[in-house]
Amino acid sequence: MADHAANAETFRLEVRRTIPRPVAEVYAAWTTADAIAQWMAMPGCEQVKVQCEARAGGRLVIDLVHQGKPWREDGTWLEVVPNRRLRFTWVTPETPAAVNSVVTVEFTDRGASTDLTLTHTGFPNQQERDSHDAGWQQIVDVIIAAAKAGLTVATLARAALELQRASRA
Repeated sequence: MADHAANAETFRLEVRRTIPRPVAEVYAAWTTADAIAQWMAMPGCEQVKVQCEARAGGRLVIDLVHQGKPWREDGTWLEVVPNRRLRFTWVTPETPAAVNSVVTVEFTDRGASTDLTLTHTGFPNQQERDSHDAGWQQIVDVIIAAAKAGLTVATLARAALELQRASRA
């Protein structure tokens, strides 16, 4: 168990970005099942279904098909402070519950924009940390692109998914 605690800080990642949208919109993108389903529909991910009970003790369950295989990301909301902070466990096939993987998303209201800081700790190894870093960066990029285009996250993610499907045809 001590090794997992040491790894929590050793294999930590942080994403800091400014999103050109008010904090309430950015917060909603992280706490609304439909919005989460849209930004999780990244290249290689299809048939995304989300269960989101954004309250302390509630569940966050994301079922999808990743590169042709069923995949589940599962978590429990540990802290929900509207428009300020979210903290939840993150369990995947590569990151089991015993690893104690936790994601914290902090929102700083800047009026017309929001500073977002995402911290993810508790990776079992560097490879998993790097894989998740790429994923979180891509998710935040989708949210920023939607905001800059004046689109909702859901609209932009749907368009990206349609382009992905068209490129395979």
